[in-house]
Amino acid sequence: MSTFKISIIVPTYHCVERINDVISCLQQQTIGFQSLEILLSDDGSFDGTAQKNVAFSAQYANVFSLQLPRNSGFAGAPRNAALHAATAPYVMFLDSDDSLPPDACALLYDEIERTKTDMAFGYCRRVSQNGTVIQEIPPAYANIPAHISTLPDELERELIMRDSFFCRIYKRDIIADHALSFPERTPGEDLYFLYSYLLQCKSVSFIAAPVYDYFTNEMSVTHNRTAFYYTQLGHCYEAMQQLFADAGQSAHFPTIIDHILEFHLRGMLASSCMDEDSIAGALPAWEWLFRFEQQNNLIATSPLAFTIIHLVSQKDWTSCAKLMLTCAPLARALETAHEKTQQAFAEAEKWRQHAAELQRTIEAMRNSRSWRITHFFRKR
Repeated sequence: MSTFKISIIVPTYHCVERINDVISCLQQQTIGFQSLEILLSDDGSFDGTAQKNVAFSAQYANVFSLQLPRNSGFAGAPRNAALHAATAPYVMFLDSDDSLPPDACALLYDEIERTKTDMAFGYCRRVSQNGTVIQEIPPAYANIPAHISTLPDELERELIMRDSFFCRIYKRDIIADHALSFPERTPGEDLYFLYSYLLQCKSVSFIAAPVYDYFTNEMSVTHNRTAFYYTQLGHCYEAMQQLFADAGQSAHFPTIIDHILEFHLRGMLASSCMDEDSIAGALPAWEWLFRFEQQNNLIATSPLAFTIIHLVSQKDWTSCAKLMLTCAPLARALETAHEKTQQAFAEAEKWRQHAAELQRTIEAMRNSRSWRITHFFRKR
């Protein structure tokens, strides 16, 4: 039996300067550093990351280094290698460029132990590279209290609250019993794993607290994606559709695919790595989703997709790409408007929280003995 409470899986690739911060944030966990089995799984780095991982494994008895023989391109393969090596009853995931709040592991571990649910989760904060919190709470989680959901009856609510697969604690037994794993050599592998796990759960618990700090890096996130990336991602989402069909939950698939097509069409336009030919090369992998949106009367909610749907039906991918590029200025304007709306929402939520805190402070003052005595003499 493992002496560890949680296995923390950290895929690494060319991040030698970040590994110290990863170990440091785990050493600060209130659950206790020695309670964590830390699996540093390297995806064929050649910048010294793998050697750094080995050095930490030699220094700490609870840190283990794994090395893939060659780079796989995405996080699925190194995460799978670590899953096979994990021994703790629970599993959490941390990317090397992110961090965990000090009480993250304790909060999730205590919740899943207390409730005996199949998963416990909180939410992710978005943090800038200089450490400033950009978004305290995702819009999908705002004003949602702590709760326990029974699945599959309340699966729809949990799919709406799908902000991230990181801010969760998973049972290793469920992963092993159902042979769950990440798709390899593809993006989108984290969502595929999350949905495959959720579809096996009987209950999940939400704690309404931040348990993961996601550090944004716009250059790496949106502007360097290639035709290969978008082709593989389209196939991965199609595999998710089959995942829901196999579980008899196809009725819930529109929830997870909502606005996905439009989002990634705009991403193709935003990427500095995508020209007309590469866009035309990536679009066939998304043909199934164009058909899905059209068959389910969703296409009108996706402006770019709606604009080119007649060309998609003809498989005229070059003309699709040309028309998309013509629409690019309008797409960028819509994206800017959306970002400003999200920022305004986040700011309003921040002020709402400040107002609620002030109200609680005032109520506490009014209920205090000293306030009642002062108020009594003033009335006299």
